[in-house]
Amino acid sequence: MTQLFSSLSKWTLNAFDTELTAFFAVFMSIWGSIFLTIWNRNSAVLTSEWDCESIRENESDRAQFYGTATEIDCVTGETMVVYPSWIRWLKIAFSLIIVLFSMGVVVLSVFSVILYKCFVTQYLQCGKEFNWLCSLCISFLPSVLNTSSTMLLGMIYSGVVYRLTDWENHRTQTEYQNALIIKLFAFQFVNNYTSLFYIAFIRPESNGFQRDGLFGLGQIYKDVCKEGTCGSLLALQLMIHLMIKPFPKWSKDIVIPYFVRLTKLARFNRNRETTAQEMIMGEQEKNILIREWIKPNPGDFALSELSEKAILFGTTMMFAALFPLAPLIALIIGLIDIRIDASRLVWFNRRPIPERVSGIGIWLNILTFIQYAAVLTNAFIVSFTSDFCTSFFSGAIDCNVENRLVIVLVFQNATFLLKYLLQSIIPSTSAELRISQRRKRFVARYVNEKGRAPEGGLKKTSQLLKLASKASRKSSPILRGKRTKTKVIDISSNH
Repeated sequence: MTQLFSSLSKWTLNAFDTELTAFFAVFMSIWGSIFLTIWNRNSAVLTSEWDCESIRENESDRAQFYGTATEIDCVTGETMVVYPSWIRWLKIAFSLIIVLFSMGVVVLSVFSVILYKCFVTQYLQCGKEFNWLCSLCISFLPSVLNTSSTMLLGMIYSGVVYRLTDWENHRTQTEYQNALIIKLFAFQFVNNYTSLFYIAFIRPESNGFQRDGLFGLGQIYKDVCKEGTCGSLLALQLMIHLMIKPFPKWSKDIVIPYFVRLTKLARFNRNRETTAQEMIMGEQEKNILIREWIKPNPGDFALSELSEKAILFGTTMMFAALFPLAPLIALIIGLIDIRIDASRLVWFNRRPIPERVSGIGIWLNILTFIQYAAVLTNAFIVSFTSDFCTSFFSGAIDCNVENRLVIVLVFQNATFLLKYLLQSIIPSTSAELRISQRRKRFVARYVNEKGRAPEGGLKKTSQLLKLASKASRKSSPILRGKRTKTKVIDISSNH
């Protein structure tokens, strides 16, 4: 059995790092660009259909906003309360210090687990031979410690960041959400990716970051991987990260609402001598008001879900070059999560209050940042982490630091050029939408001038959209043959 595990470990260390790593990394970077472009097109169509273009322009103040002075609004001429900008910027600067400190704590916790692993390896004298005790103390316990610290620090930080954002006193809900999202994503970025960045760039022995051990503590605290094995180790860590991370979240989404519902129902029926199962299935639960009252509040549902999806998108984009199955696993996780979230919205939680928005807001900027960061990350992974240089060039060049940096420059510039060409080919808005928007402006101007709607109405608008659809498919080779369903709204009929 020991020999079997040893053989399996040796095979795994060389299974993922191949010569096709660079080409798959380019494909993932281009796919991310196409994904965001099509997202923008569909988002623009939905925004137009639901008439949400001017929501942000008409946004009112938050109920929690307070002002310390008054001034005259230069647009409306009315008196309004204001909060000094310099005070808010001082508060934002203090919040930034807290965020950076929290990110440092996360990095420190990750390296503490690594130091523990190095110490235990030397203390138990773990070698290359398979040993159950070494596997438990070196593989299992560090994973548990990493997961526990990630969850604990995330819970503590979430409470702190909400208080900091409330303290900054933002005027509108959009400003408040943007400030909150930036803080949360910055922490989640470090909290989720530190271990992956460590394996990708600090652990490889050829990169020279651990000549004297971690932080110069000596050879005892040296945690390196040999050339040719680092890519496979990163792929294994990514696979574990993708497959294990969703389970605590799914358990929280299903188990916690069930027990909250059970507790509230027990409190409601505390004077009755019935079992918990009888209380759930009892007559009181048939009352729709009671059923809704015992359900837990979903909280900020959209914020938590978008944060989770952005982290999953970043994991797939930045580290999937060495693990081609990562996009498939991410797709399966997304499909399962959709069904769980649907059950939460319909059955497990109280239904959240709907809110009209013009898009996903600052999350689009975050996804764009991830997209460009992924190009740089993949370039360095291909050049410094994987065995691409030695295997692809087969000794034709010396794989020193200078030549590896040349590979990074060639990779990122070629990828950025391809991304730019694809973004130029695919228009940011469809021809149907542009025609529809021009038609709306024409009808509004016609009504203001003539006092009545133009003739033709919905029938004429539909004909124009069909012509625009044909023109759009002819002008875009990538979208040729793909039909876009656009809802036609009769804005010219008299009601």
